[in-house]
Amino acid sequence: MKPLSVLFLSISFLFFGLETNAQIKIYDGRGDFAKAEITDQEKHLVENFVRSNEKEIKKHGVSRGFQCEKDSFRVDSVAQGFFTRKKLLQKAYLYQLCFRGDAQYATYLGGVVIVKNNKPSGHYVFSDISGYNNIKSLPDINRNGYSEVVLEFSHSINSLQFARAVKIFDLAPSGLLEMATLETFSRLSKTDVAYKIYGEKGDALVFSRETYESETQTNKWTLTEKLKNFETDAPIYTVKNLDVLPIYEFNAPTLTATEISQRVLKLIKSVKTVKDISTRNIEKITGLKMEFDPDDRNSYGASGKVEDTTWFYSLVTLSNFHGEKPKRLHFAFESIERDDSDLSFVCAVDFEQYKEELITAGFSETVKIGEHGRHLGWNFSKRGVSVELTDYLENEKKLDRKCVKSLTIQMN
Repeated sequence: MKPLSVLFLSISFLFFGLETNAQIKIYDGRGDFAKAEITDQEKHLVENFVRSNEKEIKKHGVSRGFQCEKDSFRVDSVAQGFFTRKKLLQKAYLYQLCFRGDAQYATYLGGVVIVKNNKPSGHYVFSDISGYNNIKSLPDINRNGYSEVVLEFSHSINSLQFARAVKIFDLAPSGLLEMATLETFSRLSKTDVAYKIYGEKGDALVFSRETYESETQTNKWTLTEKLKNFETDAPIYTVKNLDVLPIYEFNAPTLTATEISQRVLKLIKSVKTVKDISTRNIEKITGLKMEFDPDDRNSYGASGKVEDTTWFYSLVTLSNFHGEKPKRLHFAFESIERDDSDLSFVCAVDFEQYKEELITAGFSETVKIGEHGRHLGWNFSKRGVSVELTDYLENEKKLDRKCVKSLTIQMN
């Protein structure tokens, strides 16, 4: 969970292209590729963060065991917006760490660091950032309260021909979303073609563009096609080459795996109605102080370290819609090093113990089976309350017993 301090700022200056006809300027291929200035202090802040997490970042190369052949760290550009927190102005820095391969076919590793109040507060790693060289922000096209990120990239065909394009990402906490890839400029021998691209705010993304042409490198642009809508590929909700490395902030006490598991089991047994997953009841039963999302009082939770391990636990509410009162509560063990190969640290209370206590408390058990007989977990239910439990499968982890990975308490 994040600190509760919120800086309320006007967002009008971020809307670099609002038009009176409700069209928002996304990008002007004739000249939007200029970069914002970055101070040496900002560069040092980003580099210190990346260097301190370098080992972890390199785990997310193109393939397992990715090895950098040459260090090439640099901070390429910066943008301002509300990327991971509503109403809190942040900066997003695009950086490159290292590469592997020769100059023509090199694969670059890098990412985006989100900074607020001179402190990193979010981190997104690209397993291949080849060609990306600039970052900009947009004023919340999909109306979810967060600024979208525009990443520019270029592709050379030969010494006389190349193209530029942009990818639009939403980095909101609810999940990563690749919204669109838009061509912005192309140079074909003696002619330059550029697009001035607009978008409309709304749940459905609608883009339109004007087309301009110029003799190569003269920048004397002529409108050749008036504003018209064009189609793009559907948004991609799971981006294969983009991985999130969270920056952990713990507000709850350090506990042993046994202690937190027993508190969660006690909480489950106390739940009979939606009121029982209120902050008051959770705090009374578990002793964990709930922290609120400053943008949504119906979103709250706690997280803390598991004693003497590289693991942490989290207990948070889940809602289908922003502002909706929660009907679900999610508990999970996660590894800070993103490596769950050694589960002995969190398996002090194993699946069989959870199962025994739940059945004793009056819950009935059902195994969840997916397509082709794939094991999905377990469901325990009792009078309007269900507990969906996910375990680490023995055949996946070669365990001598099942360990609990996560569970969700839900009001039916």
